[in-house]
Amino acid sequence: MFGDVEITSATFRFPNLSRDDRYRAVLDMIRAILAFFHDRPEDGATLAHNGERIILQRLKGQPVMFDSEGKEYATPADDPELDRIQVVTPLPQPYL
Repeated sequence: MFGDVEITSATFRFPNLSRDDRYRAVLDMIRAILAFFHDRPEDGATLAHNGERIILQRLKGQPVMFDSEGKEYATPADDPELDRIQVVTPLPQPYL
């Protein structure tokens, strides 16, 4: 599905947090991934939960997209920055 690609991996770990703090941590993680996408505009990349479910992806030549389930998990309230990202119902899941 992804073709011949070079993979960059990042791991995010969260301590036990309150629900509100966890949402803020997830939003910070997504913003970090979006900054990576911005710095590497020609590269495709994905953000996978537990290395399996793709939550956020950008394939070469395509816009950044959220998996519909991932966006609900990541954004409990409206967030203007994240609301601009196209939501797909659902993203293809080649790792599952």
